[in-house]
Amino acid sequence: MELPYSTPVFDSDRTQQLLENVLQANEQPLPMTAVAKRLGYPKRVLYRHFPELCRAISGKYIKYMKESRVKRIEHCCEEVKQAVGQVHTEAIYLSEAAISRLLAKPGCFRDKKVRAALRAARKEISLEP
Repeated sequence: MELPYSTPVFDSDRTQQLLENVLQANEQPLPMTAVAKRLGYPKRVLYRHFPELCRAISGKYIKYMKESRVKRIEHCCEEVKQAVGQVHTEAIYLSEAAISRLLAKPGCFRDKKVRAALRAARKEISLEP
């Protein structure tokens, strides 16, 4: 009797090798959902057969995302410092709105560290106590 659908044959050795390659790759890490989609298996099947590899891949991705966030915030803080200098030379009040117009991503001020960088830059030019 033929099944109405075909299930892919699970090649354990090949899949394990591919997961190890993903883990050791020097490319931008991918989330497990993307890895599973690339390999053509449901994520839960991969986790069931290779839990350690899957957790390692997920951990690498999470670490990458945290590092990316830190770099993005640092970049925004540096951009804010430069914008404060520019706006101050134009004798404009250093409001968030005035500074955000000069930023590549005005939404940076959603992060409290970026707002703290603005306060610190204001303090450097003696506008805040």
